[in-house]
Amino acid sequence: MERLLLFTMMIFGTFTGFCQSAAQGFPGSQVLKDSTWSIGKRVDRQEIRYLDQKGKIVVVEVIKARLKKNRLSLEAATPDNKPAFGRQEVPKEIKAENSPGRQVVAGVNADFFNMNNGTPLGPVVKDGSVIKGVSHTMVAFVGVLKSGKIIMGDSILFKNKEQSLKEALGARPLLVTNGQLLPQNGSGLSTVHHPRTAFGVKGKSTVFLVTVDGRQPDFSNGISLTDLGQLMRWLGADNAVNLDGGGSTTMAVWDQSAQEYIISNRPSGKILRPVANSWILVRKQ
Repeated sequence: MERLLLFTMMIFGTFTGFCQSAAQGFPGSQVLKDSTWSIGKRVDRQEIRYLDQKGKIVVVEVIKARLKKNRLSLEAATPDNKPAFGRQEVPKEIKAENSPGRQVVAGVNADFFNMNNGTPLGPVVKDGSVIKGVSHTMVAFVGVLKSGKIIMGDSILFKNKEQSLKEALGARPLLVTNGQLLPQNGSGLSTVHHPRTAFGVKGKSTVFLVTVDGRQPDFSNGISLTDLGQLMRWLGADNAVNLDGGGSTTMAVWDQSAQEYIISNRPSGKILRPVANSWILVRKQ
C-alpha cells in the first residue's frame, strides 16, 4: 500500500508539476518527479527532479514547515551550540541542539564563512544574544523576531531590528521580495549553475529549507541564482534568500524509523563540509 501511495504521489506530483510550471514560472523545461510526504506534524519533505532549460537534470530537496510558537520553531545553530566561531558538519550542529523536551526535525547550512577559521560573514544572533553584529560588507540576513515573525533584509534593517531579534544569520543575496523576483548580477557566482541552499517564507509562519544539488552531471547539475529565485517563488515563498552553497550545501533530516539523522541531498564534495552555522527546525514538547 505504501509503495502504491508513493507511486501515485509521483505520478500525480509530475502532473501537477507541469500545471504549476505553466502557471507560476517554473525554471525548468520538464518535471520528472515531484513527491511530497509528511515527516512529522506540520512538517513535509518534498523531492523534485526536473530538466532545466538546457535539458540538464536538477535535483531539489525541500523541507516545508508551518511554525507554531512554543511548539515548532526556526532557530540558529552553531558549532557545539556555543557562542563562538568555528566549523562543524550540519548533523553535529543539529545534535548539539537536542535536549530533553526539544528535538531538531531538520536543518540546512546557512551563512557564508571564512574557510580558515569559520567566522561567518554575516551576523549571528542566538536565543536573543548578539554574538556577531553587522558590517558594511553584509548583503542580507534572515532573522526571527522575538514575536516569532521572520524577516529578511540588509544591514540597515538588522540595525533597526537588532534589539527585537531572537535569532539571525547572514545570507546573500535576496532572491524574492513580496512575491517579486529580484534581478541578479551577471557575475559567475550568480549565473553559473552551482549547488545551492536557500531559505524562504510564505505568510507569517510557513518556511522552506531548500537544497539544489550540483556539480554531478549524471545526478544533478545545480542552478543559477535567477532560476533559484524562480524555484523558490514556484514553491510558494513570498520572500526568499540564497544561503551558502557549493560544497557547503547540506540538508539533514531526522529519520524516525532509523532513529538517526540522514543527509537527504547529495553534497558535491562527496563528504560533509564543516560549516559555520545552520538553520534548524526545532520541535518542543
